[in-house]
Amino acid sequence: MPRGRTPANPEQLAAAVKHARENPRTPLAHVARNFKVAPATLWRHVNAAAPDAEHANASTPDMTLAPSELPVFHRHYEHLDKLHVFPLGDVHKGSANFQQGKWDEWLQYVEEHDHCSMLGTGDFLNVALKDSVSDVYSETATVGDAKWDLVEELRPLADTDRLDLLIPGNHENRITRATGDCPIRDVAKALDVNYAPVSALVVYHVGDQEYEVAIRHGSGSGRAGAQATRMERESQTVIADLYVTGHTHRQQVLRGAVFQRQGDDIVRRRQLYISSGSFLSYEEYAARFGLSPADIGCPRIRLDGTRKDAHASV
Repeated sequence: MPRGRTPANPEQLAAAVKHARENPRTPLAHVARNFKVAPATLWRHVNAAAPDAEHANASTPDMTLAPSELPVFHRHYEHLDKLHVFPLGDVHKGSANFQQGKWDEWLQYVEEHDHCSMLGTGDFLNVALKDSVSDVYSETATVGDAKWDLVEELRPLADTDRLDLLIPGNHENRITRATGDCPIRDVAKALDVNYAPVSALVVYHVGDQEYEVAIRHGSGSGRAGAQATRMERESQTVIADLYVTGHTHRQQVLRGAVFQRQGDDIVRRRQLYISSGSFLSYEEYAARFGLSPADIGCPRIRLDGTRKDAHASV
């Protein structure tokens, strides 16, 4: 006990607790001084003994928020002993540099293999507006036409329940900022598939294994070093097994690990950071800023269903 302080008698402490609960705006330090009790003792009794949250002192607010701030989607592939997930995005339909043939080729591969699924990473539409970086005068399709073309292109995967999630990218967000609507939400609704407006956690059930995949479109430049730093920082937001982003048009895979408690032991939880590619040829924008050509396609993610083992190849 601090020098010179005598313990409060039960009556003093009870009176201080009662006063603090009835006057939650009064700082506990003032109450403790007035009733001659230790501040730490008063804080412990006011908070630990409070019958409900409304008695908690204003200086220690309840930080609990509503559940599902980050949407969670479960994808069930228990019938498979392995699943190959293709994080496809940065398609930019409508751009003069959009590579329709390559896009069709990748979609066809996923469609024809039952152990493959698609995870949509955003920027499916180019959405060139008059005040955007993209050149509205060189667009080859309107947003509406490109949107409904995308619906028909993705329908075979949706019909076989192998389209895991669609999210928009910064290009579709141009529409959302201007009108409040999202064309990718329209696509997801037309196909009856999962949609998230910004980011999400997708839980894959493969065989008897479970994998948590955090996904968002991404941000920043395509410089390799900066991209790698941003990818690794994803684990500071949510703990998962894999982190998937797009946006940079550069395929990259990094491996990391964090320590995690398992019973009385500390174990390593292996993590993969994955950045997808795109379906654009070399753009004038990229040439103007000295950026490297886009990496056509995307990495392949392999989730083992017999043991906890995730790999990504580019």
